[in-house]
Amino acid sequence: MIRSKLILLALMASLNSLAFNVTFRVDMNNVSGFNTPEVNGSFNNWCGNCTAMADPDGDQVWTATIPLNAGYYEYKFSYDNCVRP
Repeated sequence: MIRSKLILLALMASLNSLAFNVTFRVDMNNVSGFNTPEVNGSFNNWCGNCTAMADPDGDQVWTATIPLNAGYYEYKFSYDNCVRP
């Protein structure tokens, strides 16, 4: 029993150090007057324009993929280099 707990703890520690690609998506179809949406959060110190999003297919659903370690993060979307409440 102790050995299986140690293996489980080692596995959990390994997973916590892995980065996973997380894709953020925001639908901007009902928003006008913007240039570029961004995703801001605790993972990038709420930086206003550090994680710009893209809409390569022009459907107004903007995306950004970020490698994040396992954990809890807060985030919100903004646009044009302005973090809005």
